[in-house]
Amino acid sequence: MAGPKRDIALLSRVRAGAGDEVNVFDISMQRNRSSLVHLLRSGVRVRYFDHHAAGKVPEHPNLEARVDESSEVCTSLLVDRHLGGAHRGWALVGFYGDNMGAVADRLALDGGFAPGDCAGLRRLGVLIN
Repeated sequence: MAGPKRDIALLSRVRAGAGDEVNVFDISMQRNRSSLVHLLRSGVRVRYFDHHAAGKVPEHPNLEARVDESSEVCTSLLVDRHLGGAHRGWALVGFYGDNMGAVADRLALDGGFAPGDCAGLRRLGVLIN
């Protein structure tokens, strides 16, 4: 589920119950806390990746939270780390789309991507964002 760029209270729209799994990407935990807690209490397993202000992350056995508010981190980097770089090209598209070109360039060149590849990934990231 996705919403318009600034519509970030998306978890309230999720209809899930015990045994379901929900993956959350790039929306503020702080702004979605009550809906997140409701899902967790309903038995939903939630995997949360985000770089926005989170506030206090709830402690719950059904929550796997990968939250990092550092200035050189975007959600794509958190997912890339979780996947061990298995889909680095898509992660780079996300970096470029989040205006993290210097970080993306460094990771791309260190990962064996050619400068021409970087240009194409940058274009795709900007166009998607």
